[in-house]
Amino acid sequence: MVYLGTLLGTVIVLAGVAVRDKKLANVPWLKWLAINLTLAWVPLLLSSLAGVGGLALLLIVPAWLLFLPNAPYLVTDLKYLGDREHWVDIVLLSSVAALGLWIGALSVFQMIGALCGSCSPLVVYGLYAAVSAVAGFGVYLGRMLRWNSWSIITKPRELIADVVRLIRHPIANLDEWAIIMTFGAIFSAAICLMSFVLAL
Repeated sequence: MVYLGTLLGTVIVLAGVAVRDKKLANVPWLKWLAINLTLAWVPLLLSSLAGVGGLALLLIVPAWLLFLPNAPYLVTDLKYLGDREHWVDIVLLSSVAALGLWIGALSVFQMIGALCGSCSPLVVYGLYAAVSAVAGFGVYLGRMLRWNSWSIITKPRELIADVVRLIRHPIANLDEWAIIMTFGAIFSAAICLMSFVLAL
């Protein structure tokens, strides 16, 4: 039921994007909104494969971590509210942001459950925190430095150089780390809310 509701919500939001795109000609961010929302589903689909176990996890888990930031990344699309202040756009962008957090949290809940179903709550919540931190880092790389999930294949040297720079010089990059921690905290809150909802 949760997955069906998520899919239905995605379809409704994508329909809203399509209708808005038809009414507003030449608004590039609407097309990117649809693309980003589609990419947000990739980690959820990958996490649904985690139950297969075995050596396949050696491919599934890294790919899942690479694509996971695409879901909470949708929160950053709220920046387009500065370009459009119509109430329809406010509702649309807020719905996309909320849906991105929901899809991402559901993906984490599903993946951690498959990999660590018998672990203690302390371990599980520790993994939630670690994954949230990784996702927050990924959102920063995507929104601020304009890297994407497949840059590790297309431009690995440049991407790794940016990551190393941030890690090696934390004091010089305090503003960047504040942004990363904020994204991570928002996603962590979404995961905790998801675990509470699914426990009802």
